[in-house]
Parts: sequence; structure tokens; C-alpha cells
Amino acid sequence: MPTNSSNLHSVDILLSTYNGIAYLEPQIESLLKQSHKSWRLLIRDDGSTDGTIEIVERYVAAYPEKIIIVKDTEGSLGPTLSFSRLLERSSAEYSLFCDQDDVWEPDKIAVTLDSMRSIEAESGSVPVLVHTDMKVVDSSLGVLSDSFWKYQNLNPGLAALRNLLILNNVTGCTVMVNGPLRKLATPIPPEAILHDWWVALVAAAFGHTGYVKSPTMLYRQHASNVAGSTSYSINYFLSRLGSLGSTARLLERIVAQAVAFESTYKSMFKPTDLKTVTAFVSLLRSSRFTRLKLLFKFGFKGMGFLRNLGIYLLLFFMPRSSVNRRAEVGKGGPVMLNKDNQAMGFGPGAKAPLLSIIIVNWNGERFLGQNLESIFAQSFKDFEVLFVDNGSTDGSVRFVRLNYPEVRLVENKENLGFARANNQGIEKSRGRFVLTLNNDTILEDSFLEILMGVATASSGTGGQRAGMWAPKILSMQDPGVIDSVGGLLLYPNGIGRGQGRNEVDNAQYDSNKSALIPSACAGLYRREMLEEVGLFDPDFFAYCEDTDLGLRGRLAGWGCVSVPAATLKHYYSGTSGSHTPFKAYLVERNHLWVALKLFPLRNLLLFPFYEVWRYLAQVRAVRSGQGAGARLAGEVSMSGLIGIVVKAYIGAFAHLPSLIAKRRALKKRSNISTREFRELLKLYSISAKELVLKD
Repeated sequence: MPTNSSNLHSVDILLSTYNGIAYLEPQIESLLKQSHKSWRLLIRDDGSTDGTIEIVERYVAAYPEKIIIVKDTEGSLGPTLSFSRLLERSSAEYSLFCDQDDVWEPDKIAVTLDSMRSIEAESGSVPVLVHTDMKVVDSSLGVLSDSFWKYQNLNPGLAALRNLLILNNVTGCTVMVNGPLRKLATPIPPEAILHDWWVALVAAAFGHTGYVKSPTMLYRQHASNVAGSTSYSINYFLSRLGSLGSTARLLERIVAQAVAFESTYKSMFKPTDLKTVTAFVSLLRSSRFTRLKLLFKFGFKGMGFLRNLGIYLLLFFMPRSSVNRRAEVGKGGPVMLNKDNQAMGFGPGAKAPLLSIIIVNWNGERFLGQNLESIFAQSFKDFEVLFVDNGSTDGSVRFVRLNYPEVRLVENKENLGFARANNQGIEKSRGRFVLTLNNDTILEDSFLEILMGVATASSGTGGQRAGMWAPKILSMQDPGVIDSVGGLLLYPNGIGRGQGRNEVDNAQYDSNKSALIPSACAGLYRREMLEEVGLFDPDFFAYCEDTDLGLRGRLAGWGCVSVPAATLKHYYSGTSGSHTPFKAYLVERNHLWVALKLFPLRNLLLFPFYEVWRYLAQVRAVRSGQGAGARLAGEVSMSGLIGIVVKAYIGAFAHLPSLIAKRRALKKRSNISTREFRELLKLYSISAKELVLKD
């Protein structure tokens, strides 16, 4: 039982919040009920959008001496770096990590503090970490297990450095660190996978780790957990066989964490520990049999036979990896990533990749795991990924930051649109080629190798310079059905449609070598072309922006190559919705802009005829229940549809002066004749029926 001496020592509770409105109040209330009273609560919010900040401010007003908001201008950092900032701000004798969705037992601080003081009495003023067991509960606090350690098959006694390098057995929400450990472990570098893992490594190398067997809190499991618990049965390990790619990437991140650990503390390690860390860092650079030798020689192992067997087998079969060493900077100045991820190869003097992949995201977290996993599983590796988030509120940014630290993040506070967000990514990218890629796509394993092989060998088609490449895009819902092959075809009013859209893929378009323009869903562009003709027109916001850019490229004399051997799957309009009033408005407005900016005068004179013919075809389709128009008509009345069209025309012609100015500038830069451009539009045209029914 805790002694009364516990109340003599000050404690900082460190709480990082993010969209925690559902569970935050019960947690704070449990802190207020602690038997140990000498504490204060430091809260840093990591970009909440759900009312969490209002809850925090209410408690700060009620308990101004106990609860403090830590404010900065860094925005959403993810849990690891957010807790690092809190730990850096802590000034108490002891610091406790706290998650927003748990509930503490009334004696948690007192029990943990007694254990801490006991270790300090024996060891002196050295870095000390104490963690405890906890009960696993469901979202309603119903008990799932009386012991998290048993539930996870963890042995808290395995706290040696050789164990912690490969697998963490310390859960951050139970951890208390003393002042010497806080000072030595901070700042926590971005390569750290989790804040608790990093401080546990530091404690293992330079101090002591203790644990309390009794549970001191309720560990809540729910759908929004950033890191939850899993029952480690044989069924769990069998299920992991289907995700070896993500497990291999995790091992690479574990080694990268060890690289950061080695470079930060190299001058401070004991000789035996330095040998251990150096051996672990070299694992993925070694031959397969050398890896096994190192694993057994240094005793790198986690908890449980199945865990270790899986790790050893995966390490044996993984290809050699070039996890780079950091600069030898020492504890006085650890390498930190800035927002452009300079320490991960993006700084001055770093070699530019051949390809830059730009992913624009808006509340697409549900797609990101498969999308990013398919990118990093590619056989072609000479690329960078820039992820531009348009003010998502679904946890997308945290998901990427936590699981894909090598991705360069660009965060917008609001939805700036697909066109402008792509431009942001392109402007920050460094590759000779740029691939715009939807977040709701999955690449085939050899996609980039095939696409880039063609691109780097392409001189052009029909005497034109090759500046664009269009792959084969198949339906995610039915991979035997085409989304588009060789980019877009164009109706004479400026609306594009994927070639072969909704047709069964029988390789009917695979022999085509040339194309009109790529779809920005998966469009490859030569940077030289983008520098000449400009980027996406941000006024478009979304839809038809790829038609506008592609046609500007064609006018400037750049060609487009069809690459049907490079395939990917696409969930059509997965993020934006396939038939919404907003999408309909943008398509109706933007196709007018395409025509007014780019079409030859003769095509513009025929434009009203084709537009009326398209509307007649649309009416017939609605009456027969076909096409996107029919689906939209199921949600919007006929008068509503007419209103969308009228609003779009008003919006389009409101920009007529700027459109005329853009048209004149494009005409001056054109490198093909009007006749050639008209023939090009005719060659890659589709009928009104195809346009309406293939949506």
C-alpha cells in the first residue's frame, strides 16, 4: 500500500488530446479523484476539430491552478512528438503520460510514485521508468481482461536493451519517469515509433526500469484508438500472414529508430551496450545468415515463441535495406525533422528522386492504408511521396504521420480543392517526373517499374515530345471492368470521360500507343512540361482541371503516351462521391471554362449545339434510369437539376474577363496550328450517348 510520503512529491500529468470529446471528461474526472493531490495536468491539443478544446478550456477555468494548456504553433504532430513537447515542458520531479480515453484508479499516482521512490532509494539519482499493469475494458468500461500483460502475453520483466530494441513491452499511458530520465530522453526524435518506446530504451541503457503488478487504470478499447490492444491468440498470428508487407515496413522503422538511438547517445553507451545497438542497426544491411547469427549472438528477442518465430523468419527473408545512418551528432544536438523531413533525405544536398508522387486527401483515411502500402511495396523505389491534406477531420494526417513517417506532409487548414492542393505538392516536390495519384487507388506491384520504364525511354509520339503518360485504371469494385485506359476522351463541349469506361477489360485498348491526355487520378507528367505550361488551374477547384492542364500541354506541343501494361485499381469517386450536387455544379461550370479557354473558334461556335444535344441525351438517360444523371435525379428534383446548371453558367461567365486573358496568353504560347488542335480533339472525341451512359 502507498505511504503518506507519496504526497510530498510533485507530479506533472502529460495529456495529449485529439478529437477526444467522447471520453475526455471521464478521464479528467478520474484525475481529479486521485488520492495523491500534489499534481498538475499539462494538456497539449494536437489539432482537434470536435469540441475537445472547449472541454479542456472549461476544466482550465474550473481548476486554473491544476490544469494548464500548453500552446504552440506546430499544429498536429502525432502522438509521439506531441508527448515529446509535453515532456520538454514538464518541470516537476516526476512526469506521467496520460491518454485521453482511459480512466485512472484513484491510487494510480500514489502506487506508481511509491514504486519510483523505492527504486530511487536503492539506485540513487539515475534515470528511472516505472510502468504498471492495467485492466482492458470496452468502450463502456466493461472488463475484457483483468490484466493487459496477460491479454497481450507480455513479460514486464524483459526490460533489457536487447529486448526493447526489437519489441516494446512498456505501455505509455501507465508510465512515470523521473527528472533525470526526462532530461536525458528529450527531445524525442521523429524517428521514434512511440514516445513510451523511446523513453524505455533510454531507461534500459542508462538507468532502471521498474513495474507495478497491480492494475492502476482502465485501458479503454474502441474504434478510434490510435494504438489499441489485441488478444495474441494463434488466430491473430495466422491473420498477420496476410499483411507481411506492413510488418516488414514496421521492422524497417524499428531499425531506423535504433539508428536514431545509436547516433543520439553513441558517446554515452557502455561498451557492451554500444556493441548491442550497433549490431541491431546493421541487421537489415547484413546478409541473411549474418542476421541470424546476430539475432542469436546478442539475444534480440521479444515475448513469446510465435512472435519471435515470425520476426526471425521475416528478417531472414527480407531483402537488404539501406536504412541510412544519421549524422553523428550526439545527445547535445539530435537530428530533428523539419516540416520538409530534411533528416530523412529531403534536405539541402540530398539526391533528388526520379519520381514525385502527389496524393491529395480530404477525409480519406479509410483508403490510405491500402493506397500507401501498395506504393511502398513497389519494385521501383526511386520516388518520394508528398501527401497534401485538405483540412481532413477524420484522422488522416495522424494516420499517415504514425504509420508512414517517410511521407512528406503538407497540411491545409481547409479544403483548398484538388487542383490547388496538387499544385502545393508539385511545388514542394523534386522529381523529374510527377505522378498525381488519387487516395482511393491501389497500385499493382510492378506499376511504377513499368510506367517509369516507358516514361524514361519515351521520346514522344507523332513527332511530339512526350510529356504525359496515362496508365490502365480498373474498377476497384470489379477489377475486370475498365475505369480508363490511356487517359481521357473528350466530348465536344469539354467534358472528359475515361476511354473504355465501364467496359469489360478484354485488352481492346492495349495496342494503342498514343493518348489525348491522362486522368489526374493517375497521371504522370514530365516536370519540364509543367514548368513550361504551368500547373493545374486553381480556379477549377476540382473536376476538369486535368483536362485543362492536359490540353494546355498538347497546345504547347507535348504528346501523351498510353501505358496499358501499368495497371492500378480505383474506387471511382470514393472520396468526393459519384453523384453529388456539388460535383455536378463543378463539372457543369468547369467544362465551360475548358471550352472558353482552349477551344478553337469554330469549335466554340458549335459548342451550343453539342451542349443542347448532351442535355437531351441526359434527359433520355434520366427517364430510363441510366447514368449518373439518373442517380442524381433520385436525390435532386428536376427544378434542382436545372438550378445547378443555371448556377454553373452564371459562375462560369462571371470569370469571362480572366478566361479571355488566359485564352490570349495560351494562343501566344501555342506550338501547334489551330487545324492540328481541332483534328486532335476530333480524333479523341466521344458521343453524347457515351458521355452520359459511361459515368
